This record gives sequence, C-alpha cells and structure tokens, in this order.
Amino acid sequence: MLNDVRLQTLVKLAGIDLMPRQQMTEFQNRLAGLKSCFALTEQNLDAAPVCPHCGFRSSIEMGMAAGAQLEQLDNHLDVLLTGWTNTLLGNLEDPITQANLELLKSDDRELLERFIATRELPAPLDNNFVHALKEVLLGLVKISLKVQKLQQVLQVTDGPATPAEMKKRFDTYIDQLTRGKDPAKVRIVLE
Repeated sequence: MLNDVRLQTLVKLAGIDLMPRQQMTEFQNRLAGLKSCFALTEQNLDAAPVCPHCGFRSSIEMGMAAGAQLEQLDNHLDVLLTGWTNTLLGNLEDPITQANLELLKSDDRELLERFIATRELPAPLDNNFVHALKEVLLGLVKISLKVQKLQQVLQVTDGPATPAEMKKRFDTYIDQLTRGKDPAKVRIVLE
C-alpha cells in the first residue's frame, strides 16, 4: 500500500498549501502502525502464540484483523483522494482562481483546464501539474482552523448560549483568523 498510486498522488498534492496535510499524515501513521513479519510461518504459530521473530502477541494486540485493517485503509485512501480532488476543483472553479488561470503558461493552463473538464486527476500525477496548481492557487491564503481551538472558542462557560451568541463567537473568531487578509482569497482548512 505504501507504493499505491493514490498515496503517491496525495504525497505530491500535500506540497500545495491549501491541502489538509494532516489527513495524509494521519493516514500514513495508521499504515505505519500495522505490524508485519515476513519471517513468521504457520509452524511458528502452531508452536507458540508469540512470534519468535518480532515478538508480536495476538492476545495482547487485539483489534481488527490485518486484512480488515488494510481494507479499511484502502477505502479511506479513496475517500481522501476524492476529498482532495473536490477541494482542488472547488478552488479552481472560484472566479478569482479562474482569473489566475489566464496568467499561466498555455501548457500549464491546458493541464488544469483538462482536470476541471474531466474532474479527474491525471494518473500518474506529474510535477508539472502540481507546479501549475501551486502557481494558480498562489494568490489564495490558507488558514488552518484547529478543531480543539474552535471548540475552546465556542464553548460557553456561563451556561447555555443562544444561537445569536454562538454565531457572534464564531464570527469573531473567524474575523480574528482572517484579519488583514482579503476575504475573497482566504480558504479555511479544518484540521
């Protein structure tokens, strides 16, 4: 799975500032957390519940079977790639970004226009495509919004809040995050 084209695509796209890199990092950490032992044989398992090569103990490290975990990760990889593709398309279809498309070299503009028309990332993803994406989205500003911080800001310590109070807290927080930036160029990424 480490050599999967989808994961390699996400790694390349992670170089774009607007992309939620944390999602890919979490995925890679989950994948790296899977244990594998190529030396383990069926005879080893028949002899003892502990792998003599890596020390894996199935009785202690309970959880989902490896096959099910891999299937779950495979499905999650599809979800990530679809989400990132939709994020890119949404930003490329923005009127400000559309104006930036005209500023690209014709080859780069054609790559992105083809992507917008087909709504599918090129496979394999090449560096020219990623460079064109970075260039056209350069005018956009990424604001990372941490879930924990948002929860702190919205949490009411003196009892329940009215919808108007909650909206005011949220609006004030967003205004703080975007102060001094052109709101039309700001893109908020929830992490």
